[in-house]
Amino acid sequence: MTKNEFLEWKSDPRTQEILQGMKSQVGRMEYQIARSVGEDSKMDLIRRGYILAFEDVINIQFEETEEVSE
Repeated sequence: MTKNEFLEWKSDPRTQEILQGMKSQVGRMEYQIARSVGEDSKMDLIRRGYILAFEDVINIQFEETEEVSE
C-alpha cells in the first residue's frame, strides 16, 4: 500500500464512520470500567484489551517499509 492509498483509505467516509464507532465504543468501555472497577477483574482486563486494540486501529499511521523480494 502506498502512502497515497493509505491516506485515501483513512479519509474515506466509510473508514471515518468505522473509526468514529470505535471511538464511541472506547468511551463506553472506559465508562463501564470506571463504574465497576474491581467488581470483575477479568472483565476489566478484557475491556482494557479491547480499548488498546481499538486505539491501535484509531491511531494507525502510515509507515514506510522496505519491500522484500523473494
